[in-house]
Amino acid sequence: MNRSTAFTLHLPQPFLRASPPRSPFIAPSQTRTTPPSRTRPAHTPPPRITCSKSATPPVPSPPSPAPVRRLPSPPPRFYDFSNHHVHAIRLTHCRVLSEHMASFIHNAVKSRRAMLSQMATLLSVCDQTRLSAGDTGWISTAPHHSKSAQPSSPVPDEFLQVALRARPATLQFEQFSYGWEVYIVSDIRQSVQPTKLGATREKGYTVNPNMRRTSQKPPHIIPHSFFIQTFGCQMNASDSERIAAQLESQGYHQIDDPNKSAIYMLNTCALRDHAEQKVYSYLGPHAQRKWDAPQQVMLIVAGCVAQQEGDALLSRVPEIDIVMGPQYANRITDVLNLYHTSKAQVVAVDPIHIHEDISKPKRSSSITAWVNIIYGCLERCTYCVVPNTRGLEQSRPMSSIRREIEALAAEGYREVVLLGQNVDAYGRDLYPKATLSELLRYIHDVDGIERIRFTTGHPRYISENLINTVYELPKVMEHFHVPPQSGDSQVLKAMKRGYSRERYINIARRIREKMPDAAICADTIVGFPGETDDAFQNTVSLADEVVFDANMVRAYSARPNTIAASRPDQVNEEVKMERLAIMNKKMREQAEQRSRRYLGRTVEVLVEGMNPKRSNEVSGRERTNRIVFCEGGTELIGKLIEVTVLEAYPFSLRGILRRVIK
Repeated sequence: MNRSTAFTLHLPQPFLRASPPRSPFIAPSQTRTTPPSRTRPAHTPPPRITCSKSATPPVPSPPSPAPVRRLPSPPPRFYDFSNHHVHAIRLTHCRVLSEHMASFIHNAVKSRRAMLSQMATLLSVCDQTRLSAGDTGWISTAPHHSKSAQPSSPVPDEFLQVALRARPATLQFEQFSYGWEVYIVSDIRQSVQPTKLGATREKGYTVNPNMRRTSQKPPHIIPHSFFIQTFGCQMNASDSERIAAQLESQGYHQIDDPNKSAIYMLNTCALRDHAEQKVYSYLGPHAQRKWDAPQQVMLIVAGCVAQQEGDALLSRVPEIDIVMGPQYANRITDVLNLYHTSKAQVVAVDPIHIHEDISKPKRSSSITAWVNIIYGCLERCTYCVVPNTRGLEQSRPMSSIRREIEALAAEGYREVVLLGQNVDAYGRDLYPKATLSELLRYIHDVDGIERIRFTTGHPRYISENLINTVYELPKVMEHFHVPPQSGDSQVLKAMKRGYSRERYINIARRIREKMPDAAICADTIVGFPGETDDAFQNTVSLADEVVFDANMVRAYSARPNTIAASRPDQVNEEVKMERLAIMNKKMREQAEQRSRRYLGRTVEVLVEGMNPKRSNEVSGRERTNRIVFCEGGTELIGKLIEVTVLEAYPFSLRGILRRVIK
């Protein structure tokens, strides 16, 4: 979508103000045509909009008055966060004087023929709204104390009170005493409220019998330092980057030695068995440091295990100071403030709206950046704890995602990876709805970004439109991470995955028909309760039919509070290990088979850094995400190069540099 392409707008005279400001969407070489006469006959067709072929979806003509649809109510399963404790709100709105015009704008934005910011710039009767493209910025929720709501006020009290009851990211319109507002609650900030406050952390609190000195010499603690130990998926790694940035904004600094850190944080993953035991084993040495220096050391458990266990962690490890779920990753400073003001252990695991970050994440790479586009998960897979730990789906607005990517491009990043638990479910919780395909087209023209990837997909939402979008957009890499989990339809039904073996094979076939070299990567579970020998053989045959570029295979492990964990037909551990060995062998063979197709080819590689094992080589990734090594120095980092492949391994390639593209 090219937002700068021009269009010509024809509207009836009553809809226009005298000498309206030039829209940023109208090219300098063009001007609006003269509006029709006020005496236009009633039977004249509605005014039209002309638009060049490459233009942004045009501002449409006002239709006949339509029934007002106020405050639509999307399915509550998408969003059930309380609107209590909202201390700031951000709106995009367009103020008009008639119901007819409000309905026209609402329908235009709903049908994606126009953007609300565009309509606000052109049609709002509020000067401030037009100049800001409808964006109010962050405003306090404290009521205005004016005697009356004035139309010149950006957000009068009566509008603010209605907006506070509205669902974020939902297009709405409503009548007020001064006119009509078409608006979207772009974002809200809620104050952090503790789920529970634990034992005291008052200054000078006594060391209880469980917190005994283990050595005569106190430990060496570096003041205002922190260390984050991260387990699990890319979402957790992204969360840790955001947490690190916020801690640094508060004067803390990151160090490499966890045993000297003033703040030790575990960002946890609950996906696998024994996740809780792993947390306890890592906390052990730091609990000892807490015994030796209780006021100098702070222990924080974040992430999915924290959300899953809550205050039970405090009972098991009373040395912990803060327990916080993943939804608080961008609120760590607020959680710390709550800890210091309450002077007590803090548990924060209640649902909360995840607002847009103020600080920039401290990214681990200067070439590739993770960009969250959707939080949470609405699936109800019977083996998985993610919906209970990551919460409901919450898609970010497309405009916010684009702004973040534009900022990354300005900082010199060359690639972005769009993240979500089910990234291809993006936008179904928004109103009007959006899709991942629309988002990819919307961000594709950001200058400076050469590559776009997305992960992790769900087979239920891989559409023909998405496959075509990846095929058509040159910056979007031909890499699909689409976990089948099983190749047996009955097992998939028991897992509540929402698709069959045949549906998955059809997805893989359509991808390979369109893009023969596209990488299809998988996650597979063996030994799911009730999986028979025949069902397992169906999983093996699915792998044979698709031939995966990579396949992360794991044996089923029961997770707390899941349906599968309570099934009586659990598979014997010995059988699980046998099946795991068979699938891992096949996975490696297929990965090597897919790598060998590159021998002799010249591939495009984005260089990410030096090879840690060979100092004379650089390391990067080709379009389907294979790691590629070739001789070169640091001057190649961040460059797009061409490499001819001479050696192929299951998960990497090695070749010689042909040329630097850019």
